[in-house]
Amino acid sequence: MNDDPHVSTQRHAALWHTLLDVVQPLAPLLGQLLHVAQPLARLLHQGERLATLADTLEAADGIATLRRQLTQQGGAHDE
Repeated sequence: MNDDPHVSTQRHAALWHTLLDVVQPLAPLLGQLLHVAQPLARLLHQGERLATLADTLEAADGIATLRRQLTQQGGAHDE
């Protein structure tokens, strides 16, 4: 087992990129669902975060924006 944090970060980034590939066609719908869930998230003090994610998913370049953020956090992904 490899305990190298860099390898672990790369694996997590690859997983997130794969997840973004899967949800990309449904991103606008998921954004709407997150807006509906936002009042509940406010109870958990996560409403603003959820609203930001919902807005990002609804944007035309939302998935690309999320990919850039993942890459900037050190999770480079080879296409």
